[in-house]
Amino acid sequence: MPAGDIPIVYPFASEEFNISKSRKNKKIRILFAGRLTPDKGIYTLMWALHSPAITPDRFSVSVTNAGAHTPEGKIIHKLVKAHPNIYVIRAKKTPNAMAELLASTDIVVMPSSVSWWGEMFGILSVEAQHAGCRVVASNSGGLPETDCGGLILVEPENPKELEQGILEASLIGRLSETERKAASKKFTLTESVDKLLGVIDL
Repeated sequence: MPAGDIPIVYPFASEEFNISKSRKNKKIRILFAGRLTPDKGIYTLMWALHSPAITPDRFSVSVTNAGAHTPEGKIIHKLVKAHPNIYVIRAKKTPNAMAELLASTDIVVMPSSVSWWGEMFGILSVEAQHAGCRVVASNSGGLPETDCGGLILVEPENPKELEQGILEASLIGRLSETERKAASKKFTLTESVDKLLGVIDL
């Protein structure tokens, strides 16, 4: 395929995710916001939650119901709803709503599995770091490229590594305001447009 026929879209996080919010909750809040499909690593997360170190008195784990309408999503939705240490919340439909959720979250987990298509990029990782979250993600596909200063990479399909990544993120804590502001300067709309114009030589 000629290079000119390959569509290119440079990723960027909307300005809404450049948000800071004070936290009063003493528990460390973990969020899984991927679709309820096996390739997003939901089973790896559920396995990692068996760790005696990730206790409900210290951690609060939320999973959105994104993808719950699909056949496999319905099955996974039932499983996460039945889990005693997981809160199922509605998927956020707007950037503002998602930004608010991320601003009140400490750790976003993206334990995507190894698959033939891989995780193409993982814009949620960038959005989460812009909002001050630590992100624990698989070191596969495009996820390593999303580092804005708050990314911790782990082996995919490895519950023990995911557990260790979560514990590491919990010890470090959310990005400081200085770190968050620095993160928000990466993968911006302006940077995306400039790079795209460079590719098409304009």
